[in-house]
Parts: sequence; C-alpha cells; structure tokens
Amino acid sequence: MASSVTRQDCDPRKRTLGDQIKLTVDILQSLFTIGAILAAGWWFIKQESIKPQVKIEQTVTQRALGNNPSEILITVDVRATNMGKTKVELDQGVTEVSQVNPIPGYSIIKYPLRRLLLEPGESDQALFRTVRLNKTTLTIQLHSEYPVPHTNEVWNLLSAVDIGEKPTKKESAASVN
Repeated sequence: MASSVTRQDCDPRKRTLGDQIKLTVDILQSLFTIGAILAAGWWFIKQESIKPQVKIEQTVTQRALGNNPSEILITVDVRATNMGKTKVELDQGVTEVSQVNPIPGYSIIKYPLRRLLLEPGESDQALFRTVRLNKTTLTIQLHSEYPVPHTNEVWNLLSAVDIGEKPTKKESAASVN
C-alpha cells in the first residue's frame, strides 16, 4: 500500500499542532545527533587515540663465561609493545651498549633494532644478542631508540646495569612514550 502525499499535507497552514510538535522534535533530535557525533569526534582526538604509543623494554642477564675468569657474558633483550590504539610501523632502530664505569662514554657495541609492524596491544622482540665483557667493566649503559613515524622525534630508553661479582642476575627497564 503506497502512501501518497498531497499538496495539502506539505502546506504548513494545514498541519495540526501535533504534526508541528512532531516536526520540531524530529529537527531537534537530528541536531542533537549531529552534536553528539561532533562531540565524540572531538573527545576521540583529545584522548590522542590516534597518536602512536610504544613501550620499549630492555632486559639484561649475565653469567660467567665458561672457564674464563676475566670475562663475563651478558645477553641483551629489547622488546617493543604497541600501547596505543592504532597500528604502528617502526623503522629500524638502534641499541648501543656503552661502558660508564670505570671509563664513562666508551661505546662497546651498537646493534640495529628490527623493523616491526605492531597491532594495538601487540609486542615483539626487536633484538636479542650476547656480548662478552671484560670483568673490569663495572657498569654498562644500555640505550635503545626507535624513530617515531612521521616526526623528528624518537622513542627511547636509557638504563644502567651493574656488572661484577655479585650483580643482579636479571635487570629490566621499560619506558612508555
């Protein structure tokens, strides 16, 4: 059954009070809906929901190197976790192991960090390496960084680890940027 609209139905002078109230309510409902959509979009942007957020974690473990009393073996594990709500594509980063005690600023080695594609909440290993150190090294500094996509900024983490006779077997550090 098709409804037909006559010219008389469109004439504002022929509408009843109920029809005019219904039209006014429909217009107000449409305006409130548009306002709610705009407010939700503004809130989404203010929450920086589209801004990528990455957590870098560094873990260093150490153990004696066989029968060699002058060296120690450390393992460096670097992981990246997408803490944001959007997919993040990480270009190649870098991890540097430096000696800070007894000779500060002495760079021991640099390793590239893998390129990673991380979905929201996803974590992946960026680096796992072993390094042989002389036992005269008392403290190392570990610095990892990834460039933030489409900016001149970097996500980075800097931590110090004591090496020696009675060190902690495992040390971890994490940073959310």
